[in-house]
Amino acid sequence: MEDYTHYRFHPERRRMQVDSLKPPLKLLEDWSMSGVACQPKIKEGKVFVSLLSSGLKVFEQSTATELWSFSPKGIDDDLSGEGDVLISGDTLVTRRGGKIFVLDSSTGELRGSQSTPAFDLASAALRGNVLYGIYLDEEDADEPIYCFAYDLERADFLWRHRILRPPKVLTMSEQQIFISDNRGSFTCLSAETGSEIWRNSLKEIGKFTDIDQTIRSGDVTGIPLLWGNMVIVPVEGYHVLAFNQASGEIHWSKRIDIDDPRSVVCSPEGILIVVDCEICINLDVTSGRILSQMNIDAAVRSQGGPLLTQSDVTNGYLYFSTINKGILVALDRQSGEIPWSFKCAAPVPIANAPVVVDGRLYLVDESHNLYVFKSG
Repeated sequence: MEDYTHYRFHPERRRMQVDSLKPPLKLLEDWSMSGVACQPKIKEGKVFVSLLSSGLKVFEQSTATELWSFSPKGIDDDLSGEGDVLISGDTLVTRRGGKIFVLDSSTGELRGSQSTPAFDLASAALRGNVLYGIYLDEEDADEPIYCFAYDLERADFLWRHRILRPPKVLTMSEQQIFISDNRGSFTCLSAETGSEIWRNSLKEIGKFTDIDQTIRSGDVTGIPLLWGNMVIVPVEGYHVLAFNQASGEIHWSKRIDIDDPRSVVCSPEGILIVVDCEICINLDVTSGRILSQMNIDAAVRSQGGPLLTQSDVTNGYLYFSTINKGILVALDRQSGEIPWSFKCAAPVPIANAPVVVDGRLYLVDESHNLYVFKSG
């Protein structure tokens, strides 16, 4: 399977390449721009940037030279959550003004457009001409929620699977789709047919007592990750679990000292890193064994913590931002120290983890400013 380098922003969340980015980092002024709708996508030496008011622009990664742009006519500047980009091979899909636009990712040539239901591309996947995702059917009086496969050439659904409760996130392997809802259920569907393969409840596994002495059920809290034949699930209730993708059997389960492990990332060498404002925990991804644990409370609070975005990892450092203060930091994975930080012009949304690709770091803040850094 293709190594999707910005895997934190795509349902195929795998990590197979080693990215090197050593602080201190240098801001690349040629890349500074405002009005960026969402995190950029990076693929085959190109950077795909979706803008709020002027469509999509594609740049050469090494030089910041604009290669092509696309701006559909008659589309309102307010994207209202639209504008994200999906890429599969030479096919690019973006959604604007209630329409799906299909382009050649190399040239920007428009292949076609169509009105579709309100698909959210931020939680979708593209395989060739088939779009997989989640949507709310507003035309039905009951407003049901579906996981779906949609054929862009036929402009029709291949299948729809009704979900009883609002889903949190979709993660996709080669043959399966994994969905977590807001009631502690984690479900595996067939990508080919949409039929349910297995379902597990996390309520009892993660049951815990909160600070108000209220007993609460376990629930999926972060973004599930794929590693080998496992899907790794962070669970509110001091747990991280690894399920077998095919059978749903628990491969390993580990209780950790983080009650709400939202920020979970796996390094290329097989180290699972779970971090919050106080602790950074390193686990062996194959067994769940805790390798080390560091107290980072003082270091994070010195940079405007405690609230953190999700993370990206390199061969030595963990990169994340403090949400309220908008400070991007590099955390040394060995010492727990923060040797470098940068204050953005605005706070950073929790989902906007830094994206490290080919020795560069990309980040978009709450005011839609793009920052690009390299070592230096």
